[in-house]
Amino acid sequence: MPLLETVILGRSLQQWAIGLGTAIVVWFLLVLLRRLAASHLSALAKRTNNTVDDLIASMLRRVRPGILLLLSGWPAIHLLDAGTRTREVAHVITVIILTIQAAIWGRLAIDYVLLTRRSNKDDPSSATTMGGVATLARVAFFLILLIIALDNLGINVSTLIAGLGIGGIAVALALQNV
Repeated sequence: MPLLETVILGRSLQQWAIGLGTAIVVWFLLVLLRRLAASHLSALAKRTNNTVDDLIASMLRRVRPGILLLLSGWPAIHLLDAGTRTREVAHVITVIILTIQAAIWGRLAIDYVLLTRRSNKDDPSSATTMGGVATLARVAFFLILLIIALDNLGINVSTLIAGLGIGGIAVALALQNV
């Protein structure tokens, strides 16, 4: 029996090598693409007065290695014709990592919109108010992300959403006079 036909966990060594090689090539291409896009956008951002391109370049630089590793692993999982359980585990890991990445990007966007663009250095009360609004926006965004992640993991979130709605009404009534 040749070495490449050796079976490990139901797959031949050749299948494992092809899957691993595919994952490495895809990962390398994704890292290269991210670096090229980030450097191109950073160079463009320096030439323009627009700050949106700075935000996009910053978001590209903050793509986590786990995202690229995850994206490069999906073709390997399909090439290896992984079983249902492996795909379920990969799905859970994907949801968690994508939620974390979305939280990073969301925080950058919220800070950009509410703090960077609208900063008023002459009025300290306005700056404090915007800081509070930014904190509330971040909390609301993270709650929405959590609900979406739980829903994608197959958890029924109807009751949670109803509870948050009732809680929101209670907070609105409590803050009515403020």
